[in-house]
Formats: sequence, structure tokens, C-alpha cells
Amino acid sequence: MQGTVVGGVLAPQTLAPSASALTAYLGAFVAGWALHARRDALARLARSWPAHLIAALVLTAVGLTQSAPDGGTPLPVAAAVMAVSAWCWVYALTGLCVRFLTVEHA
Repeated sequence: MQGTVVGGVLAPQTLAPSASALTAYLGAFVAGWALHARRDALARLARSWPAHLIAALVLTAVGLTQSAPDGGTPLPVAAAVMAVSAWCWVYALTGLCVRFLTVEHA
């Protein structure tokens, strides 16, 4: 939607929302809402963080090599690979934190 693969979400320059920013932030909100709705969702992420981390590393490497100007990959394909890799990073780091940083405090 932004015309490039690398660079993150570009903030809109006006008060009118842009489609790319709205899609990115609404997607994150819905994913968080879905995780909160299921009590066992975070526990499943805590168990599966290594698989998400491996997928994130592989997809990031593939996405960065294919997004090069001479990569020859169409923009929608390269952008989809980078988007999936970003979500794998989110799930891997969330699962890692839930697994190792969950300590009860008085």
C-alpha cells in the first residue's frame, strides 16, 4: 500500500487517515483483541515462540534479499513476505516474554 517493502508504517501527513496506516494499526488492534479474548492464547504463544522465531528469521532473510532492486520479486509478494515476517517477530517476542518474563510481584 505504501509502494515500498522496507521502512515500516508511514504516518499520514494530514488528519485524513491513510489506508496503509489504518490497515497496520487496525490489524494490530484486532490481533491484540483476539489474544485477549482467548485465555489460553498467550500460553500457546509461550510454548510456540521458537517456531515463530525461526519463521521470523527465515522470512526476514528471504524478504530482504527479494526486496532488493534486482530481486525481481513483484512488490505485493515481497510486501506479503515482509508482513508475515513482522507478525512472526511479534508472536515470537511476545511468546518469549510471556515464557521468561512472567513473574508475580506482591
